[in-house]
Amino acid sequence: MARSSKRTAADHEARASEGITRVDDALFGAQVWELTLRTVTGLLRTFEEDIKAEGFSLPWYDVLIQLAHAPGNRLRMQDLADAVVVTRSGLSRLIDRMESAGLVEREPVEDDRRGSYAVLLEAGRTTYDRLAAEHHRKIDERFTSRLSNADVRALRRAMQKLGVVVSLPAGAPQHQRSTASR
Repeated sequence: MARSSKRTAADHEARASEGITRVDDALFGAQVWELTLRTVTGLLRTFEEDIKAEGFSLPWYDVLIQLAHAPGNRLRMQDLADAVVVTRSGLSRLIDRMESAGLVEREPVEDDRRGSYAVLLEAGRTTYDRLAAEHHRKIDERFTSRLSNADVRALRRAMQKLGVVVSLPAGAPQHQRSTASR
């Protein structure tokens, strides 16, 4: 059954009230995807500027997040590579730079000569805590405070329905925060 046949008159009316004049589901879906992509890109650029002002980058912060929430503040490099947005080769170079900065260190895996862990050091924890507090404030200011509880729940449900969220290693942050006060 074509999806457009499932649309009710109320759905079409709601779209029209939002300035959406076409009822073509494929085109509407493409428009929503484009809006989503441009919104996320805009937010990421803004958050990148914030982090850069602190002397870091989002990939550095992403590594700090993963390690700060991992059991023992460490992850095997392959698990870390699965959890962050940089490429595997990019991650190795990134960890090298973060190691030089004293934020993380590599630790060998006992039973795997080729394997290693990335381990968060105290300076990395301190940096993460400082950056996270400001980043979470900016997320609230630029994102969640502009949405109602119903909006946040609907967005979360919609994202979960897509089923394409990258699986994170055990212990990785889920960043689920109550929005009951909104």
